[in-house]
Amino acid sequence: MNINRETLQIFDLIFKSLMHLSSKAVINCINGLFSTAYPADSSVEYPITETIEDNLEKIVSDMVLIVNKRDSFHIEVQITNDATIALRMFRYGFAEARRTQLIAPDEHLITLKFPEARIIYWESTKNTPDTVTLRLVFPGEKYFDYEVKTFKFLDHSIDDLEHRNMVLLLPFYVLKVRSALRKAHTVEERRELSDEMQHILNSVFDVIERSRANNVLDDKDMIMILEHMGNLFHQLYDGYEEFKEPRMTLEEKVKPKWQEYLQEGIRAGRLETQLETARNALHAGLTVEVVRTITGLDLETIQSIKES
Repeated sequence: MNINRETLQIFDLIFKSLMHLSSKAVINCINGLFSTAYPADSSVEYPITETIEDNLEKIVSDMVLIVNKRDSFHIEVQITNDATIALRMFRYGFAEARRTQLIAPDEHLITLKFPEARIIYWESTKNTPDTVTLRLVFPGEKYFDYEVKTFKFLDHSIDDLEHRNMVLLLPFYVLKVRSALRKAHTVEERRELSDEMQHILNSVFDVIERSRANNVLDDKDMIMILEHMGNLFHQLYDGYEEFKEPRMTLEEKVKPKWQEYLQEGIRAGRLETQLETARNALHAGLTVEVVRTITGLDLETIQSIKES
């Protein structure tokens, strides 16, 4: 089962959605990915990443973040190796540097500050590099190597990702059995991979619960991580009858969390929690009927939220 363009777009949308959850969850993820040590209450901003070049060509990077109004970070995500990624990273980084360029008072010096960059490979092979490099050669045999480190996501255990506080990205761990499943030719092989998936889901659930208890995530973070993990699972494995049990496990886990989140808001007398929950659920792809069941809102209200 090759990943088609539609699925790749879903991957990108889910990644961007996850990176727009609570600032503390995002900061924890940045610290884990870039080996920084920002406090959890640091601010996060998202500059516009769509740039129109002088030749009217449009370039759009995956994710640029600015922490504490000072430090910029650029993240690109890949499912497989890409020989041109170093060039694209440089173009995206250059576009961001131009946006924040500093021109000296005498206009004799322009300073371009590139963001700190990483490439996340959701899947990797023996040929996936630890660093990608673009060499810029100047007259006089002078050159500069623009280097970007890579993060091979599935090479890290769930425990390691928890240790790094990169819980935000755990929905993508459902990719763990995808490659093996493509090579499985018997029902028995697929059932073994389904059992492995069940173990992965249970481990991820435990990590998410601990992260919420340890204040690494808030309630909304937890719910949206579970919801997006379900979305990815359905996109990748709904065609396999052998994956029925982990599919049911996900559904049984997600719906009660939505209901708990909603009930907490109702007890606190916050109608806005119902409305926000409905918005989040619709954004995650749930149907109007399911959102009504989760939130208790009437269909007219939910349809109005969806249309807006």
